[in-house]
Order: sequence, then C-alpha cells, then structure tokens
Amino acid sequence: MAHKYNLRGEYFFPNKRKAKILATNPSDIPPVEWTAFVDHYMDPKTKKQCLQNARNRERLIVSHAGGSKSNARRATQMEKKLGRPVCRSEVIVSTLLKKDGSYVSGEGQRLAEKIAEHLSEDQERAAAEGIHSKVLAHPDDAIGKVCGPENGKRVRGFSNAAYPSGFGKSKRIFGGAICGGSSSVSQQHVAELEKQLQEAKGQVATLYRFLQQKYSDEVPTLSDSVPHIESE
Repeated sequence: MAHKYNLRGEYFFPNKRKAKILATNPSDIPPVEWTAFVDHYMDPKTKKQCLQNARNRERLIVSHAGGSKSNARRATQMEKKLGRPVCRSEVIVSTLLKKDGSYVSGEGQRLAEKIAEHLSEDQERAAAEGIHSKVLAHPDDAIGKVCGPENGKRVRGFSNAAYPSGFGKSKRIFGGAICGGSSSVSQQHVAELEKQLQEAKGQVATLYRFLQQKYSDEVPTLSDSVPHIESE
C-alpha cells in the first residue's frame, strides 16, 4: 500500500494527464501492470473513494498506525503469534504503536495508557471465555470504560472503528477518544426500548382479548413460558 502511495505521489501529481502518466512507465514495473494501475487510479469512482478516505482521515480524533489492515485480520494474526485469544483492547493498542515501538502521537500514548489500566481484566475474560476476538466485545471492557459505550443505533463489527455514542455521526474514533456525554444517550436508548416493549405488550394483550371474545374456549391458554397477560 505504501509503495502504491509513493508511486502516485511521484508520477500522478500535480494533476498530470493520463497519457503523460502512462508514458512515464517505471522500469521495474511491466507495462501491462502499469497501465492497469493507472487506469484504476484515474477512474472517477476510485478518485471519489480516495477523496472520501482523505475526509475520513481528517475526522479521526486519534491517528493510528493500523494502515488499511482491518482489526479483524490484525486480531487473527496476533492470536496466531501469541497462541491465545486476544481482546479488542489489545488490538486497538497495537495500532497506536509504530514499528519502532513509539506511539503515533501524544494523544495516542494518553489513550493507550488509559486502556492499559483496564487491559488485564479484558485479557483474563478472553482467556476464561476463549471467545474469538471478533465477537469478544463487552460494554464494560477497557474500550467501553475509556471511550464510553458504542452508539446503540450502529451494528458494531470488530473490524470497524469504535463509535462511542456521545459523538454523533461526525466524529469517528479509531479505538478511542475524549470521553464523556455517552451515558445519558445510552440511558435514553434503553428507555426508548422499554417504551417500545410496553407498547408491544399492550398490542398483544388487546389481540388476545379479542380472540377470547370471538372464539371463546377455542383460544388456547398461554403457556407458563409466555409472560402472563392480564385481562381487563
């Protein structure tokens, strides 16, 4: 990925025409491969995606060294190397470190140190439950404690970034961010779910009473496994 980026920086910019880029075929790249490479990155769809990726990087609160590798793939590699299940906190921390072991930034170091305070708990849970890292995510794990709970309206995938609920749609966090403001949003979400549940119970109760009135004894009684519905 870095090699492709360097090639684009050297041969594509500033705003060179496609014919000129094709004519400057590097000696170490076969003409067929160079043509395919240029066609791909000169395609309007690719340009649009590159622009969107640049905007996404600008919204990152904490920079990272994860590159284009997904967290799921990184977790699998870490598990093979360590010979044990890993938690998502370990994976996130690994993306805050450069190859030489230094942190990507001061903010990255601050975040990693906060996660480290709770990391042992996550590691013990992963070892005890033996759950694959792709699904090992708890609301009270290190990421949740440091960054707040995930946005309740999102379906979280381990390969995605963390999206604490207090930051809305405009703030994306790679593993962490400034904390605060998320608990109230989470409580509101729970309250809304409870309200919807009560409304559903009321609808079921109304339907059950209607069936009893119309079909009398033909309506089976609810089993013990079904919550009791009181008749008015």
